Amino acid sequence: MDYSFAEYQIAEIAAQMEEEGFKFYRGLETLAKDDGVKIAFDTLARQELEHKANFLAIAASTKQENKEYEYSIDLCRIMNDAVGKLKRYAFDLKNHSNASFNVRQALRLAINMEEEAIKIYGEIRNAFIERFYGVLDSIIAEEKKHLQILKDLQAKLTPQ
Repeated sequence: MDYSFAEYQIAEIAAQMEEEGFKFYRGLETLAKDDGVKIAFDTLARQELEHKANFLAIAASTKQENKEYEYSIDLCRIMNDAVGKLKRYAFDLKNHSNASFNVRQALRLAINMEEEAIKIYGEIRNAFIERFYGVLDSIIAEEKKHLQILKDLQAKLTPQ
């Protein structure tokens, strides 16, 4: 079964993913006690907003074309599911108090989130036309840096 979507639709959902990622990292930042962890979450949050701006620029540049392309997977559903997960994660963080916050658990969740984003953005890159490869490659590279930052934090906080 093939699925048809315009590129701007996919880019707009990717921008939503980044917005929810921003909220998630801001939530983690407010709950973290360690200054180094707070700084890391702040950096990740700000970079999510930069990614959102990149995806919105792609959406704006392709919206007038409104040309639909066929995809072998339902990329929009996969991405909307990811947006829903991120919203739930951010909502769950609001219900935590600083006392009940478990930074190791939050890092595992964030690592899973980044791994999923890298996989989804790879699918987007494969689905999009070549003119967006540069932007998508840089976003994927930054998401991989996010993943490494989180893994480094996790290693630092895990007793040897």
